[in-house]
Amino acid sequence: MIILCICLLISVVSASYTSQCVSLSAIQKYDKVRGPLQDIEKYLKTCRGSYSSKEPIVSMRRTIKKLEKKFADVNKEYYARKWSNEQKHNGHCYIFSKDRLTWEKAKKRCEEIGGYLVKVDNEKENRWLAERARKKSITFWIGLLSETEYNWKWANEDKKPEFLKFKKGYPNKNTSSPRCVILYYNDYGYWRNYSCSYSRNYVCETNKCL
Repeated sequence: MIILCICLLISVVSASYTSQCVSLSAIQKYDKVRGPLQDIEKYLKTCRGSYSSKEPIVSMRRTIKKLEKKFADVNKEYYARKWSNEQKHNGHCYIFSKDRLTWEKAKKRCEEIGGYLVKVDNEKENRWLAERARKKSITFWIGLLSETEYNWKWANEDKKPEFLKFKKGYPNKNTSSPRCVILYYNDYGYWRNYSCSYSRNYVCETNKCL
């Protein structure tokens, strides 16, 4: 299993570097094996004296880290081109994803490509995002998170939000699970809190348009 994951990652990364443009399907293949690979990395950290020599473990962990770095570089190269082609609003650029990730993975993906999970500053920006979500008929993760007691904050900054637009009846406080927030395409710009573990499309934002 370990060898299979590593071999598949090597093939995906190699194909990405040799092609003129990294494809979304290549990135999706990477994501499928990335989870198990990260589980292997966690397991290797717990190994203590299980082998007569630790060299195989050390070597494997080095390989995993190298692959993670290589694909992070490929992601940046791919999305750097997309930033300039995507939609712009008020000096910021946005990428509306075509793939679906959990909230945490979406946050990490946006950071890997030089942006952040979208932060909505005001009604004007929210309306602009909602119009595009409605045209695409897609629900998107935004960068709002409640870590404790429904104290909301944006993923890219550590302070209380100045703008919130929850749908009536939300945030739902009946359970501790819905700590992340979606912009639902048919709610006229209103937000709902949702379980972070679900896979959704997401919006990345940067204020450094290329």
